[in-house]
Amino acid sequence: MSHNTYNILWAEAQQSLKSTLVNDLSSEPQLPERDQQVAFQRVAKLYVNYIQIMRSLEACYDQMVHPQKRRVVRQLLDATVGRVLELKSEMVSIECSEYHFLDDLVTDMKLVP
Repeated sequence: MSHNTYNILWAEAQQSLKSTLVNDLSSEPQLPERDQQVAFQRVAKLYVNYIQIMRSLEACYDQMVHPQKRRVVRQLLDATVGRVLELKSEMVSIECSEYHFLDDLVTDMKLVP
């Protein structure tokens, strides 16, 4: 693939990161959710979105040649991986389990499991 392809993939990853951050960091503070299932679904959806973003950033980082762009993509990738780990920890604390089955959520998001 050409460099333009990865630049386009990087731009798409940035757009999806912006939209996910808007959902993740809403301006109004949210009250703690009492229903465990609703709280888990919200966190799991963010988790899947960040995983998608992380995969596209990783592909961009792997194939980019420009050193300054690689540095920026690497910082974004590190921040995204950190957020994925935070969400995974939150999912573990909500369900008290290391293993999560997100098949229904992935199907609802029309992704291939």
